[in-house]
Amino acid sequence: MLSDTLIATDVADWPQLPKAAFWIMLTYIAAQFLLVRGVLGPLAARRATVAAYGEVRSTTP
Repeated sequence: MLSDTLIATDVADWPQLPKAAFWIMLTYIAAQFLLVRGVLGPLAARRATVAAYGEVRSTTP
């Protein structure tokens, strides 16, 4: 949302931060990282729990 706000300041001709393009891309990349981490984090935690308790499932019938 912060990257969109920075883009909107340019569209509205409001004062911008120095090197605005850099800050826009930095906040966009940070948001993408947090989204991926939020999705994959619970999967990694589940895998660690399964490994800790030794519950191994076979993929063959």
